[in-house]
Amino acid sequence: HHSVRSIMSRQEIVLSNNVDKEVDRLYGYELKQIPIHKYVSKYDIYSEFSTVIFGLLMPYALVSLFVYTGRFETIETGMVVALIYFASRFTFLMYNLVWAIRVFMDRYPQIKTFWEFLDTTPKLSQYEQGALFKHNVGEVKLQQVCFGYEEGKNLITNFSLTIQGGTKVAFVGHSGSGKTTIVKLIAGYLQPKQGRVLVDGQDISEVSLASYYKDIGYLTQDPMVFDGTIKENMQYATAETLSDEQMWKALDLAECGFVRDMKDGLNSAIGEKGVRLSGGERQRL
Repeated sequence: HHSVRSIMSRQEIVLSNNVDKEVDRLYGYELKQIPIHKYVSKYDIYSEFSTVIFGLLMPYALVSLFVYTGRFETIETGMVVALIYFASRFTFLMYNLVWAIRVFMDRYPQIKTFWEFLDTTPKLSQYEQGALFKHNVGEVKLQQVCFGYEEGKNLITNFSLTIQGGTKVAFVGHSGSGKTTIVKLIAGYLQPKQGRVLVDGQDISEVSLASYYKDIGYLTQDPMVFDGTIKENMQYATAETLSDEQMWKALDLAECGFVRDMKDGLNSAIGEKGVRLSGGERQRL
């Protein structure tokens, strides 16, 4: 019920008349989970029943053990108290074990997905490997670059380009012509199938991207900001602790004067995905 309401709250889905389609997809996903939930439900019944039976039988089992060994007549009060305590603690531990298994089974689909994510090898393997990038004037060269998202089909073929440092360049073309792809190749987010991408004479496939990213900025059409304050979002960009003075200086350089107009300044909350900011304000932030 809540999932369907969530789907209907998405304006894009409602306006494109895809509510029924998305609900069907959700229903198909839930059908895949039904066998797991049935198994978990059966396990709940068996585990609860067995735990109760075990707790009831434990004292009788201990008494029977002493009767069998002939020590029932000589058992002391302190020993009885210790045995009762041991039985209760053991039953409690067994109950926790059963509950942990139940939670694991209930969360298994999410755990499996998480394991698969951890086993995935990042495509950008040279993030911390390679030579340190040395920034100079910011000259960018693409030499005979070929790239395609599908095997055997290139979006960009033998593309060469030189951008002088300190200049502004705009890529203009129809949708799907490769404008964003070229920018991602320069940023190192994608690697060409053929050719080279040089920045200040350095092939970015041979440098450490961690050092390269210290000297470039990449602003998308839909920038990602986090639910929190202006200060928290800015601090996320660096491992160093920034002072308020440094933050205000950066905001002024980015023409984020709107922050000074906010009641709480750097401590102003911007909401989930920056809903309290306009598109341009999110980009500048």
